[in-house]
Order: sequence, then structure tokens, then C-alpha cells
Amino acid sequence: MTPTRSVSLRFRRWPSAILCELEACGQQDPADRDAVLARLTPTPTLNALADATLLIEAIPERLALKHALYAELETLIADEAIIASNTSGLPPDQLAQGMRLPERLLIAHFWHPPHLIPLVEVVPGAPRCLIWRAR
Repeated sequence: MTPTRSVSLRFRRWPSAILCELEACGQQDPADRDAVLARLTPTPTLNALADATLLIEAIPERLALKHALYAELETLIADEAIIASNTSGLPPDQLAQGMRLPERLLIAHFWHPPHLIPLVEVVPGAPRCLIWRAR
């Protein structure tokens, strides 16, 4: 099995399992399951993200890996798009080093498990961050 196929299969199972858990505790209507799943579209490339206005990355906590992702995303997305990292251990200014538009980066750390704990810690970078400009 190819890595892309493996990820695609996990992608299809994971949201369905979360919806089942939410249905079991009465927080999600089972009748809405198909509509929710229909809004999710897996893609093997980043090109499909070009029109996104908010991207949330949750890749491994390796700075070089995150920097490489941000560099590629910045070639695809609009200047106004925001990149949020789900990191809990790296400061936003360190993550934004080397970015063409470092003010577009912030931390949006979801508490675990995010589908049961609706709490997101938002940490902007320096005052130039887009979140500060939006105030």
C-alpha cells in the first residue's frame, strides 16, 4: 500500500470514528453524518489549499519540517491568508523565522481531544501579527 493510499484510508476512518463518539454522547445528530463527511476532501498535494484563508497545521514538532511547509504554503496562498500552528512547544516568532510574511503566523493550540474539549489557545506572534491587526 502506498503512503498516500494509507493516509487516505485513515482520513476516511478517523472523522467517522469521531462522529460516532459525538453521536454516542448526544453531541452530534446521526442524521448529519453524511453531510459532515461530504464537506471533507482529502488531497495528496498542497495545491488544493491555494484558496484557503485559514490553514491549521498539525505536523510533527520539528522546526525544519514546519519551516519547509510554511515556505511551500507561502508560494500558494494569498497574502491575507493566516497560517496557524497547533504546536504547544514552539513560540510563534521562532516558527515564523524565514517566512516572507511572518505576521500571518499564529499558534492555535487545540486542547485534546478537540472534539470533546472546545478550547483553543491562540498565541499571536509579535504585535505585527494579523490577529493584532484584526482587533
